[in-house]
Amino acid sequence: MGVIYFDFSMLSGVLSMFKNRYGIDKFNIFLLAISLPFTLSQYTFVISIILIIYSLYRCLSKDFAKRRAELYKFESIIQSFKMMTLKELKKIKNKFLYKIIKCPKCSQRLRIPRFKGYLIITCKTCKYKFKFKS
Repeated sequence: MGVIYFDFSMLSGVLSMFKNRYGIDKFNIFLLAISLPFTLSQYTFVISIILIIYSLYRCLSKDFAKRRAELYKFESIIQSFKMMTLKELKKIKNKFLYKIIKCPKCSQRLRIPRFKGYLIITCKTCKYKFKFKS
């Protein structure tokens, strides 16, 4: 049995190819993660390959400014999606904690706590007082 030697000069050549390239960021990881479910179906396999190729193109790109602009746009979309989701979750939580009613006199919307029995409510705009079961 002979000893197997590994030629490190070949490895350094491959590593030098990746020098001054953009590399992997959140958008690349997102593209790869989205492409994985598409590989399961024969009808969406082409979409998966396109997403993987685009991710590799971004990874090996030398145009840092465009890739950063794409990343910034992606992160702003994700941030707005997060804010929308949090806003909807807050609405759902408030729906269980509070009841929205209208003032009988001026139709102003008022928020009252739930499960507190009969309350005497004063409208903030017209100062009308009325009784309501929460």
